[in-house]
Formats: sequence, C-alpha cells, structure tokens
Amino acid sequence: MMPCPRWFHLLAPLLVCAACSEPRAPVEVLQGRFQTLEGFSVERAAPSELVGSVVNMTFDASGRPALAIERGGIRLLEDRDGDGIYDSATEFCDEIHTAHGMHYLGPGDLLVNAEGPQGTGLYRLTDRDGDDRADEVRLIAPSDGAIAEHGPHEIQEGPDGYLYVLYGNHARPDVPLDPASPSRNLREDHLLPRYLDPRGHANKIRAPGGTLHRLSPDLQTWSQLAGGFRNPFDFALDAAGELFTFEADMEWDLGLPWFKPIRVLHVIPGGDYGWRTGSSKFPGYYIDTLPSVDEVGRGSPTGVAFYSHHVYPEEFRGALFMGDWSRGRIRAILPEPAGASFTGGTFDFLVGEPLNVTDLDIGPDGFLYFATGGRMTTGGIYRVRYDGLRSGRESESALLRLLDQPMPRSAWGRQALREAKVQLGDAWEGQLAEAILGPHETERRLAALEALQVLGPQPRVALLEQLAHDSQAPIRAGAALLMGTRAHAAVQNSLEGLLSDADPVVLRRTCEALVRSGLETSQPPPSLVSGLFELLDHEDRFVRYAARLALTRTPSERWWGRVDSDSLQQRPRGLLEGILAQLTVTDQPAQRTRLLEKLARLKVEEMQPDTLLNYLRVLQLTLIRTPTGARFTRRGKALIEDLGARLLARFPSGDARLDRELQVVTAFLGTPGAIEAMLAHLRPDLPQEEQIHTVYCLRAIQQGWTRPQRERLVEWFEEGWRFRGAASMQGFIDKLWESVRALLPESEAFLASQRRERFLEERARKWLEIAASDQPGRPQESVLSHMSFQELSEYLELDPMSYARASVEQGRRVFYRARCVSCHVFGSEGRGGGPDLSTVVKRFRRSEILESIMYPSKVISDQYTALELETRSRDRIVGMLAAEDDTSLVLIDPTGERLEIAQGEIVSRNESDVSIMPEGLLDLMTLDELVSLIVFLERGSDPGEIQSQQ
Repeated sequence: MMPCPRWFHLLAPLLVCAACSEPRAPVEVLQGRFQTLEGFSVERAAPSELVGSVVNMTFDASGRPALAIERGGIRLLEDRDGDGIYDSATEFCDEIHTAHGMHYLGPGDLLVNAEGPQGTGLYRLTDRDGDDRADEVRLIAPSDGAIAEHGPHEIQEGPDGYLYVLYGNHARPDVPLDPASPSRNLREDHLLPRYLDPRGHANKIRAPGGTLHRLSPDLQTWSQLAGGFRNPFDFALDAAGELFTFEADMEWDLGLPWFKPIRVLHVIPGGDYGWRTGSSKFPGYYIDTLPSVDEVGRGSPTGVAFYSHHVYPEEFRGALFMGDWSRGRIRAILPEPAGASFTGGTFDFLVGEPLNVTDLDIGPDGFLYFATGGRMTTGGIYRVRYDGLRSGRESESALLRLLDQPMPRSAWGRQALREAKVQLGDAWEGQLAEAILGPHETERRLAALEALQVLGPQPRVALLEQLAHDSQAPIRAGAALLMGTRAHAAVQNSLEGLLSDADPVVLRRTCEALVRSGLETSQPPPSLVSGLFELLDHEDRFVRYAARLALTRTPSERWWGRVDSDSLQQRPRGLLEGILAQLTVTDQPAQRTRLLEKLARLKVEEMQPDTLLNYLRVLQLTLIRTPTGARFTRRGKALIEDLGARLLARFPSGDARLDRELQVVTAFLGTPGAIEAMLAHLRPDLPQEEQIHTVYCLRAIQQGWTRPQRERLVEWFEEGWRFRGAASMQGFIDKLWESVRALLPESEAFLASQRRERFLEERARKWLEIAASDQPGRPQESVLSHMSFQELSEYLELDPMSYARASVEQGRRVFYRARCVSCHVFGSEGRGGGPDLSTVVKRFRRSEILESIMYPSKVISDQYTALELETRSRDRIVGMLAAEDDTSLVLIDPTGERLEIAQGEIVSRNESDVSIMPEGLLDLMTLDELVSLIVFLERGSDPGEIQSQQ
C-alpha cells in the first residue's frame, strides 16, 4: 500500500486516498445522476439539444466555450441573457468536422486536428473580420491517419512558446521531422516471438506507436518529443511546464500478462513509454522505458486539465483532472515531486451514471467544465461549482495581477496577458525582469519568466545565466528549460555548470536542454562529456535516463572506453546504463558481440533485484540487436551457456518482475533445466497473468522436452481455457494452444485436440442450459415489436413503476437467450468480440442502451467495424474480425458463431457499414424481460481481479 500523500489530510473528510484500503466517505448525490465531493455541485451549463455529441472543448479568448461536435464542426456558445446557462450557438466553422484537438493561437485564430477539405490534418481556422465565423481554413500539416479513436489528438502551448501536438498510435504528422528530435529510432525490441492481437487491432503498427510532437511557433519545424504511447487522448502541462498525460492500454488484453492499467504518465523529452503491438509491450520496470506516476485500473482516458485558478480550495491548485469515458468518472491527482519526477495517488472527484465525459477544461469563472458525448451518445456541457469560501488572491498592483493570472496558457488567460503588456507599455520587460529576479514566490517568478518567453521579448541569455545560479531549484530548472531553446554555443558553458547541480529536476532538464540546443552538432569539451557520464550512476532513474540519451548525442570515442574502466566496475547501475548507451550508438556486430561477452562475465549471483532486473533487460537488448550469426564467439558461447545456468539458479526469486524476465532469458537461451523449473513454477495458486506468462515462455523452447513435461503443459490448458478476461483473452489462449500443439509429436497432438474438443462441447452445453432455463409460457410474439422507440425510451427513463417486477436473474437469462453472451463480455460471463458491457451504464443512458439494441448499425465504433468478404465460391460472409494471421482469419457472424476462412479463399474484403449485431432482438423479449435485461446491465460487473471460472 502506498502512503497517503502529504496533502491528503487537507482534504479529509472529503475523500480517502485511492491508494488506501478504507472506503471513500459518502458523497453528495446530485440530480440522481452525479456524485461529487462535499462543497461541490454539478449543474448543466447548456441544453443538450444546443450542443449534440461533444468530442472536444476549450474556451476562446473571450472566455466562451468552443465545442468540437462529433461529425460536425466547431460551435461557439454564448450566454445572451446572463443567467449562467449558454443559450445561443454560432457555427464558427463547418468546413472541418470531428476535431479531436483545439488550441487558440489568438482571438479568432484556432488550430484543430480534424477532418477537413484536404483530408485529415492540423488546420488553422482564422476569423479575420471578427464575426465569429472562420474566413480561412488552411492545412498546416497532413496526418497519415484518419480522425478516429486512435488518431490525431490534442494541441497545447508550453512555457517555451512552442506547440505540442499529440497523436494516437494509428496516426502521425505526415511531415519531415527534425533529425535531432529528442525521440527517434524507437525499436520493437522484444526477445521472444510475439503474438499479434488475435482480432487484428494495431497489428501493423510498429514503434514509435503514439507520439507527442513539438512544433515551432512559426508552425514550420516538427520534432518528435516522445513516443511509445498507445492512445492518450489529451495532455496538460503544470505551472513549471512538466507534461502529463492519461494513457490507455488495450482493454481487450485484460487478464493477460502484458495488460497495463490506464496510467498517469509524466512525459519527458526522449521518453519511451513502452507501447508495442500485441504481446510485446514493455513493462514499466524496463531500463529503456519510464514508469507511470500512478495506475488506475481499467477505463477509457479522455480529456485532462491542470487546475491553476483560485476559486476551488487551495489544496486543488495544481490538481490534474482526468476524464474516464467508459467508467463514467472524473479523477484527480495532485502530483508530488519525487526526485526528477512525481508520485501521487488518484481519487474520484466526480462520478456519474452515465457520465460519458469526453473532454474538460477550466473556465474563466474558476469552475471545472466537462463535455459529454462520443460514439453519438447524449452530449452536454456541465460545470462543477464550488460553493464554499473562495481561495482567490486580491492582487493590488497591475504587475501582481499579471503574475497571478489564472490559467495563463488558456486562450482567455493569454489574452489577459497580452492586454497587460499593452497597458504596461515600455515598462513591460523591465518590470517582468525585476519580478523574475525579485523577492517574489517561486510561482510568480516562473510566471514572469514564461510571460517574457512567450509574449516577448525573450529573456536574454545573460538573464538565464544569472538564473542558473539562483538559490531556488525550480528557477534553475526553468532557466535550463529555456536555455534549450537557444543556440548551443551561447548556453553550453552554463548548461555544463548545471550538470553538477544538486537538484535532480535541474539535472534532468539540463540534459534535455543540451540535446535540444544542438549538442549533437557541436564539439562538446571533455569536461561536459564527463559530467554527463557521471550522471549514468545517479540515484534518480529519470536523471540516468536523460543523461544516457544526452551522452549518446556526443562523440562515442570520448566515453566508450570509460564504460570498461575501473570507475564503473563497482557501480553496476552506472555500468549497465553505459553498456546500454554503447549498444545504442554502435551498429557493428563485432562490438555488440563484445558487449554480450562483457555482460556474461558480470557477477549476476551478487546483484540486487533491481540491478538484476536492469541487467536482464540490457542482456535482452544486446541479444536482440546482435545478428544471430555474429552473436557468439567460441569463448562467448561458453560464457553465455554458463550465464544461463547462473540465471536459472536465481529462479524463482519471489519477485514477480524478476521471475518474468528470468523466464524470458532462460527460455530464449534454451537453458538446460529451464523447462522443469518453469513447470514447477506453474502452480494453480499463481495469479492468472503469471501462469500465462510462464506458458508464453515455455512455448518458445523448441528442444529438450520429455513426454511427461509435454503432458503437464497440455494439462494446464484445462485451467487456461477457463481464464476470463476481455475480448482478446480467448484468442491469445488459442495462440498459446497452437504453439504448444506444434511442440507435440503427431500422436500426442491428436489426443490433445480431442481433449480441447471435449472441453468446448461441455462449455457450450452449460451455456445452452442457462439459455434454455427461461420461464415457461413466454409469448411467441412480443408486444415490443409494435412499440416505438419513443414509447419504450420514455417507459425505461420516466416510468417509476417500470422496474417493480424486474429480476436480475431473468435479465441474465435474456442475456444468454438473445446470444449477447456469444459476442459480449459482462464481468466474467460471455466471450469477447464486441464491446465489453461490464460498465455500459457508466457511459450510456437507458434510452441509449435501448437504441443500440433496436438500431445496432446507427453508431459503430471503428474498433468493432464488420468485414464483408467474398470467397472464391462466391459466398458473401459478413462478420467481425476475431483473429487473423497469414494463413486464415476468424470472423464472428451475426449468430455469434466463429467462422475460420483461409486467406487464399478470399477474393475481396471490405469494411461494412452494417453491424453484425442482429436487428429484431426485442422480438425475443417481453416488456418485463427488457426491463430485467436493463437491470442486469445496471448492476454492473467489473471483473477487476480476474479469476478462473469453474
């Protein structure tokens, strides 16, 4: 259990830290739909019919909401009568649609990531005559992927005046990238043969996956800042310019060893956050990736925003609010500095049923606003009002009002700063420079520094050099950040001096600034290279990471030999970072072979767990990147064989992380004894994910099996076939089965296949028994077939007596009889394929659930699009992709059956605009049964800790 953060007692008794086991205190129920903390209330800010399904929102320079409408354009809202409810809408631009990112450069000057006249891309929409309608729509940069759930996303401005643009893993800016980008050359780097998603999702996507880019203020130069994301929808920067995002993993992988919970990430330049397709995702403990600030379980992250206003209690200043669409909640975290990064625990700030939150932002009134919609669900704009005492500041002077400007990077906050600059006139630069150096609190000094950088004139290098010696570490870190925007020659000496700073944030930012300013194209002095080299053994992981990236931008001959020197031999942490740096810069097979032999000679028996964990990953990377034919000299082969035995002697260690990597390496090396050791480890009481990982490693060992060992492995599937997870679980277990079956002699393979058939037949029989256990006397023709959607919707939503006879058990039987169980997972029941319904009520109203049943083809997520195939025999087959490889694919047809089709039999393949979910499902139900089905779904069933079901 993590300790409560230091701020927690300030909020008690409003909440309990999410890291603690105690339940959260009761929260206020609002309108029967929302729950939030004491002192807060939720109110509708605009009628739903005024806005529709909203997928993105921000506020313009006048403080008005600007909304991106799903399948529509950009809409500006106004409150004409001043009653606090937006009652009028203006179409700012209808030439683009479904914008997944919006940022105002100035009044009437809007950047959007959207579909537009020239395809998908980053567009600039300009209103030149001030009539609230865009006069010009100009493409800035095309995207190589469409606006979709994994496409181009948010745009923000940083404290350096540059723009930051986020992309999901199915899109990237289709422009030349700066070759000196902080993030470059990300590789797949998986040692064992991986499995691709059995349903085909992202199977052709490779590193860097989702990316964050930095765009120069003139909108000309693109630099890849970080990568290895799957699909964060939004990001935000704190007051000091540290960047955070809320990242989503593949929810279909729940229950599998490579599943990652949704994560709060602190993103640094050059960071690799580990997403790779299929089973080859990097765990957060890998030395070549970076960990999360906090992990939050399952969900669908949407909009995020930092709170830098003065209306909410002071404890919320600096809070990061995060939307979760599928779980129907807005979470919050107050990041706590921890070395060069952050820690903290998330907590629920607002929950709702439904709360299909798509985006959120802080309004000029200091309240959190959030939008609802997505997948054409009911849209709306709401605000979270605080009714307690205000924490706002009463600043007397114009300068202090400027330094205390709320949300200074918002369009309306920036506009207030521009107006302040006009008012101060010639005194602007001098007063801000004095404020930067003067006796103000740190936050105000940083605000003054950012105002000069963004609105000009930019701080002089001499001022930044002076700040590099400031007594306050955040000021030194701020100076280092801005030095990165200057020419390397002008700031090299100051940055070198900061390499000996005592503060880890300053050290990390200095390494980042060196790369950004042009270290790679300079001739750094030996003292600077030495300073970077010494940081390889720094106690802070983020400092080591940034230093290694910077070191690889310097001439390798200046530090290569030092990795072998005595200075690092007694410092294994730094030695491993040095070897990884060597591996990064060399493409010579002979040099990589020498690195392998160097690693094999290290004393793994004496390494502490964290050091051994890093060692195992560096060893994996060296094996991956060394060509097979050049991997071992005669002496090296003997060393590696001996190393495998020494590593196996440490298994099992009792550390789940370490045990995973020990199995990966010894399986790859085919270490004698590894099979028996792993089979002994494969106990029924081992968590499901660890069991699957062990089998994943065992199937990669091609030789050395005995018949009893093979039989024990086949027997395991009696347990593995019962494991529950999300949509891809069964497909991955099937892949494991096929790999294990390939290890068997023909006679054993035949018996194993019979065993599997018996299991599947028994499972199908149980499902049929449940479906057949309906109440007798159910009418053959349902009255529902004669009722309109409007009648049924009003009955479900408004009639208080409609649920009087509802039965959860009856709803469960309907779920089986209507064959929902064939395509949907509901908790531990059903099979994957279609959307997971475990928390459907968190994002959909009853009427929207009804609409999905009555009109299944009206809205289809791009993750669940059906395929229409034509075969050589002229058969037309429609179904949803469940699995695919080079030889065949598996479709789920409208009855829920799985059909395997050979790739060679397919003549044509097209996406269908018709859902495979059949129409007419209501004809199978009575009115009471429909109500019971809704109640069954509303009870919810989140698997959480997945357990095998008997």
